Amino acid sequence: MEKDFILVRSLGVIKQIEKTQILFIEAECGCSFFYLQTGEKFSCSKSLREIGDSLPPFFVRIRRNCLVNAHKISEFKVKQRKIALLNGTKQVVSHRNIKALTNTLMG
Repeated sequence: MEKDFILVRSLGVIKQIEKTQILFIEAECGCSFFYLQTGEKFSCSKSLREIGDSLPPFFVRIRRNCLVNAHKISEFKVKQRKIALLNGTKQVVSHRNIKALTNTLMG
């Protein structure tokens, strides 16, 4: 049975984060940053690949350094390769990942 949450160690504290609350996860400078629907941001030292392996298939890689919760996408402008998330954040999708994102969104 798959858990509905992920455990993240951030600044010496282990946080339990509901997967449905994650908007996107971005890797930068050897850290992965979790951006939540609540506006909170957490960092951890796990790689994006490690994190992605423990997430359900509706988390889609849109660039080499970013995973997005497809359920939190409000708009996808395919020609411009841009998505908008429910909180207003905009992200660019790499050419290589357009098809995978489109397939996930179309179902």
